[in-house]
Amino acid sequence: MFGNIVVKTVLLLLSLAHGETALHLEQAHAAVAAPGYAKWGRLAMEEAAKAYSGADIVDYKYEGKSRRSDGHYEESFLLLLNRNQKEFNVRVVITVDSSSERELSLKIIEL
Repeated sequence: MFGNIVVKTVLLLLSLAHGETALHLEQAHAAVAAPGYAKWGRLAMEEAAKAYSGADIVDYKYEGKSRRSDGHYEESFLLLLNRNQKEFNVRVVITVDSSSERELSLKIIEL
């Protein structure tokens, strides 16, 4: 009888610990989840890689989101590229339709 109580107590403690661990893992996953601009960042890097074939993307910086007067918004990224031992920056600006979340245009500007 006493052994049965001990087993139940251990199982109860393990289930409580597991629930707490699961909660911490869920919180950690939420903290590491992809940011809202990740989709546009991937597109910016893909298009820059096409436009500057043979260049390596060395660094990537999200510059931010800005609302336009027409209701759409722009996502802006600064990329550092390296081609033939030469580093240079490009800015990729993606205009997005606010209601459909679809790309309207993409500009690449060499700085």
